[in-house]
Amino acid sequence: MHVLVAGHNAAAAADAAKSVAGVAKVLLADGAHYAHAWPKACPR
Repeated sequence: MHVLVAGHNAAAAADAAKSVAGVAKVLLADGAHYAHAWPKACPR
């Protein structure tokens, strides 16, 4: 499974995602413009 972590100062969350069983790849999109974004699920 691949995981996308998008957020502001989200490196710790991305590092935590790497330790989840079954996760093969973690992509990190980190930027200040995500600071006030609402969470949402990505379509499959």
